[in-house]
Amino acid sequence: MPSSPSSTPPAEETTASSSAVSPDTTAAEARPRQVDPSDPSRTVAYKKANTPFLAHARFKAQEAERRREKRRQKGLPEDGDEEEEPLELPGPRTVLKWMLLILIAVLAMGQFVTGDVLYGYKGKWRNPKKWIPVRQRVFTPAELAMYDGTEPSRPIYLAVMGNVYDVTKGSSTYKPGGSYSFFAGKDASRAYTTGCFKTHLTHDLRGLSEDQVEQVRGWDTFFANNPKYFKVGTVRTPAINPSAPIPEPC
Repeated sequence: MPSSPSSTPPAEETTASSSAVSPDTTAAEARPRQVDPSDPSRTVAYKKANTPFLAHARFKAQEAERRREKRRQKGLPEDGDEEEEPLELPGPRTVLKWMLLILIAVLAMGQFVTGDVLYGYKGKWRNPKKWIPVRQRVFTPAELAMYDGTEPSRPIYLAVMGNVYDVTKGSSTYKPGGSYSFFAGKDASRAYTTGCFKTHLTHDLRGLSEDQVEQVRGWDTFFANNPKYFKVGTVRTPAINPSAPIPEPC
């Protein structure tokens, strides 16, 4: 009877197997190893896959040493509870400097893109006097009449709905000989909606429709928001006698 195959591999196969494993084991053992910065009791292989881990571990170790050094400088125990570092805010001068630089950059961009540092804005805030508070004065009709443009050394004022505006920058329109010179030096609110520039130069709004009164308010808003003009006060007009006749249409 033939003998059964032996379960023990031949000696040459065992030797070959051992020689096949041995080079790998030797290469792993020969690979450089490095102490784990987070746990000095262990080492890790210094290979490409471990590089991020080792870099982060070194960073953590350096940060821990930095905190310990700061505690030593403050005379505190090195291993005490960590204190959160206070947030360092920029000083007022730094904030103002950056705000100024940003403002200059925005204005320069406006000039470069639109040809105007204010990006083409034409509103009332272009007039510096809109930013600077002007002392508001209460005029009598006689005082207001002194600012009708006949005296070149004085500004030109007009009133709408009791509000007095400086319209000197539109002097070509409101000075004597101008197309709307009859509005200067008085509150001629009624004429702004009726167009009767000879008989309705008065503040009397009786008999006007709601739409007409709204038109007068629109003119008041126009002067208030116009970048060339600014409010200087109010006029104390006399009360209208209810029994007085309403101005006739022109």
